[in-house]
Amino acid sequence: MRIDKIVSTSQPGRLRAILCVAVLALATGECRIVSAISLDMVTVGNAGNAANTTGYGAVSYDYQIGKYEVTIGQWVEFLNATAKSDPHGLYSSSMTGPNLISAGITRSGSDGSYAYSVMDNPPGQSSANHPITYVSFYDAARFANWLHNGQGLGSTETGAYRLSSGDLVAATRSGGVSTYTTSGPTTLAIGDQVSITGFTNGGSLGTRFNVTGVVTSLPSANQFTMANTNGDAVADGVGSFNGVSSSHAANAKYWLPTEDEWYKAAYYGSALNGGSGGYYLYATQSDSPPGQTMGSSPNQANWNVGNVYAVGPTPLNTSANYLANVGAYSGSPSPYGAFDMTGNVREWTAEITGNSLNSPGSARMWRGGGYNDGESRSTSSYRDSSPNAADAELSSLGFRLAAPVAGLHGDYNANGVVDAADYIIWRNSLGQSGSGLAADGDGDLTIDQDDYTVWRTNFASSAPAFATAVVPEPAAFGLLVVIGITTISGRSLSTRKNRSIS
Repeated sequence: MRIDKIVSTSQPGRLRAILCVAVLALATGECRIVSAISLDMVTVGNAGNAANTTGYGAVSYDYQIGKYEVTIGQWVEFLNATAKSDPHGLYSSSMTGPNLISAGITRSGSDGSYAYSVMDNPPGQSSANHPITYVSFYDAARFANWLHNGQGLGSTETGAYRLSSGDLVAATRSGGVSTYTTSGPTTLAIGDQVSITGFTNGGSLGTRFNVTGVVTSLPSANQFTMANTNGDAVADGVGSFNGVSSSHAANAKYWLPTEDEWYKAAYYGSALNGGSGGYYLYATQSDSPPGQTMGSSPNQANWNVGNVYAVGPTPLNTSANYLANVGAYSGSPSPYGAFDMTGNVREWTAEITGNSLNSPGSARMWRGGGYNDGESRSTSSYRDSSPNAADAELSSLGFRLAAPVAGLHGDYNANGVVDAADYIIWRNSLGQSGSGLAADGDGDLTIDQDDYTVWRTNFASSAPAFATAVVPEPAAFGLLVVIGITTISGRSLSTRKNRSIS
């Protein structure tokens, strides 16, 4: 028997309600408490706006973007759910130190039983609400997949993005094309972005097999090619690869914002130019350089002014923290209400561009200057990427997510959460046809297995996010019984959420 506890919380200091449900499955299960996070999102409207003179910012649809950067505390929840073993390197030792500029996570235990905790940085002050850093684009995509799949035991490899990783047993290059041979079949597709590591001579000038590029062909189930203008060569040793689909899935619930989505959310003001719209130079609703005063004053940011830092000491000291809590500059949101899009950390976007290390399409673009960036790198006209492209992990680089503006799919009783009650509505109306059916999740006017799939895919989604239980198939779910609702006080089982602390 599996018993999952779905935890819903009220405000701090109030009583907490715990709903414990028993799912009678065929196999022996387990009892577990699942933690969950939710992301504060802001809606970016004014669809169909014009691009800036830089060429960026035009978006033809409404969407949501994170009000804050993803935090260290949220990343700790992610690690504890998905990285008991960490085959994808979601934890970096740099998150602990010894460089403390943006450190905030400690790891204990051994492979298979790793546990992660938020550390104090600076001493005596939790870093939970600092933005997470030392995350690659692949790491961020896996976080988006995990959220898309309902958190908990949700997959990190499919959902919003299709991730592929594995070992490489050989690599050759001829006529400007590198051919990589994997140890087994992969899920790679033409157009995927792939980063290569491990070959002994992979970084040597003129050889460069350890690059990031875009898949150009799939000669066999265990081979892929990428363009590379270095000379003909054979790689030494063995390597590994990490790949991600070029863009997010059309039905993604969360994704890394496109460069235009990020740019518009940061700089576009619909009231500018007499209501015809326009763009600010800084993401603080200003064309003037921000100050550095934390709090409710307008046009302030955690950035470098005249080589003077806003948070940490000057000159730069790697034994000190330089990050602010997300939203700490509470008087300086973007026009749509998102914080720290100028300053704190640079942020990943999904844009693939560039020609780093002689491999076309190798760079994912960054936007928004960080704690260490001055005026030249913090305006709407500046964009940046890394020679290491999608696998870059830096103390000044984090991310926020985007999401659709849409109803809650699978919420057949429209109570704001996809839960067991919605399953019962689907079960009781199975086989019915006609318009206006509550459980017609795919809109085909018939209640069938596809509508169950809509419910199952979105199970435990909510407006404020609920923790995710493992969802059984219909036959097993028919045996679901509610075995207790207990209201308790005391120790918080609260949903982790980014919040503004000024």
